[in-house]
Amino acid sequence: MKVSRLGKRFILMSLLALISFSALGQKNKAEKQEEIRKLLDSKVFIFSPQSASPSTGAMIQLTSEFYLKIKQDTLESNLPYYGVNFQPSFGEIRSPLEFTSTDFDYTINTTKNGTYDITIKLNDPSDPDQINLTISTLGYTNVRVISTNRQPISFYGDISAPRAPKIRNR
Repeated sequence: MKVSRLGKRFILMSLLALISFSALGQKNKAEKQEEIRKLLDSKVFIFSPQSASPSTGAMIQLTSEFYLKIKQDTLESNLPYYGVNFQPSFGEIRSPLEFTSTDFDYTINTTKNGTYDITIKLNDPSDPDQINLTISTLGYTNVRVISTNRQPISFYGDISAPRAPKIRNR
């Protein structure tokens, strides 16, 4: 079978394009990994959940603007809670995972495969007790909230740098 000159050029150009796209993807991956490492070292990032997994029941897709913000010495949580409360309080309408704390311990460990394990131990006497984050090198995150008075719950999403506040025109 004879390949024409035009066919050879097409194959060569296709091969070069494939190699360049592959190299570009590797560069973007390395840049993303470096960005994630810097975010975790700075202790300034936002976790945006896409789904929640209560201990009992099915996974719930989240559509609202829920978040977990870490800004060095402040932890702000606006996460939903689905599960059993072992010590309910009368008239409570907020999620137990809506709080702000400045009294917590933050420890980070890197595993053998490069993922990051962050443990946030809340020193406040209130709920929850501990928040564990497992973060991949590309920012995909699993958050597990552990509480004394409630069933644990997990969230899946990703982390990113905080966004600048929107400026309103008058």
